[in-house]
Amino acid sequence: MVVLAAGSGSDLFFPKVYDLIWSSVVLVVLLIVFAKFVMPKFNKVMNERAKKIKGQIEDATAMKQDAQKLKEKYDELLGSAKMEAEKIRQEARSQADQIVAEAQERAAAEAEKIRQEAKADLEAQKAKALSDLSAEVGSLAVSMASKILGSELKDPGVQTSMSDSAISRIGSGEEK
Repeated sequence: MVVLAAGSGSDLFFPKVYDLIWSSVVLVVLLIVFAKFVMPKFNKVMNERAKKIKGQIEDATAMKQDAQKLKEKYDELLGSAKMEAEKIRQEARSQADQIVAEAQERAAAEAEKIRQEAKADLEAQKAKALSDLSAEVGSLAVSMASKILGSELKDPGVQTSMSDSAISRIGSGEEK
């Protein structure tokens, strides 16, 4: 084993006074150098970092406010767009109802016109049929009267009178 220098064992734990003085001087010099040169740079870097972080927080806050304003504007535009779309739908429904009503009116008018034309046509055909029937009945009446009397009726006035009489009897439902 190695033998330690002469002296007590407690000397190992307590340094000599000159070592304490020189260590204190070195420590003070280091503290002065550290406080004079290192700390200002460290404080400058920390202040710049704090300013940068503070600026980023302010920018983020401003962006958040801008985003909120844009969201409100978007919501407002969306609401007005929805109202405009509803208004357009209502106008479209109104126009569709109006078009349907007009089409129904035109169809009803066309149907009435067709019915009136058909009625007039039917009346004209009825009048023509009655006219043709009257002429036919008149000639038949004259022909029958001639056969019954045995001679032909020569006077047109008598023929007309007989045919009118026959037509009126047939029209009223009388028989002789």
